Amino acid sequence: MGSIPPPFAMASHVPFVSGDLSSCDDALDFAREVSALMHRYARDVVFANRLCPFLEDVNLGLGAVSVVLDRKLDVPAAARAVRATGSRLVHLVFPCTLVDPAVFERFGNDVAGCLRTDGNEPLVHATFHPRMVGGADSPHRLARLFRRSPDPLLQFIPDGILQGGTTFAGTAPSPPSPLAQTFARLTVDDIARIVATQDALIAERSLRYARFAPDFGPFFDA
Repeated sequence: MGSIPPPFAMASHVPFVSGDLSSCDDALDFAREVSALMHRYARDVVFANRLCPFLEDVNLGLGAVSVVLDRKLDVPAAARAVRATGSRLVHLVFPCTLVDPAVFERFGNDVAGCLRTDGNEPLVHATFHPRMVGGADSPHRLARLFRRSPDPLLQFIPDGILQGGTTFAGTAPSPPSPLAQTFARLTVDDIARIVATQDALIAERSLRYARFAPDFGPFFDA
């Protein structure tokens, strides 16, 4: 398996925690690892490569992080978890959920639909998944490639932010846009380096989550 790397610099971030497994003794420690790994993805993949023009500070720009410790997908519970943060910018992480990207994308659509009808501000969303499939042949497919996050993740943002067109938040807008500019800017070597960073984070997840597997596993394989 290899040795476990030193603790994340951002592991002190305390996320919101919910789900059927949130009462386990190690729930908060595990959620901190999950949150820290998501911050690493945002820092080393998104921020380091200027994939989102609106992410200027990883510590402040991610809004609220909520870790859902549940093996099943529950639309009303996920919508409640979003609103419970009290934030308009939320990252909802599902480390215990083993579903393929298509199922998770439909789930994200359903959660967003629930948030549009609960009487509060509607939020738009983007879906991230460790097995998200993309490519380097178009801006839209490149965005999907870069949304290959360590854990299944839903990002919710106010509708206005979406109009800027960011790889990290929202769907691919029509050119000219920051996403199209990113597509034009990145070389084949840049893309390969970013994908290698994603691979390394997913492999590191396997090491970091190993001790939590008895209570919260199984997890996606690296």
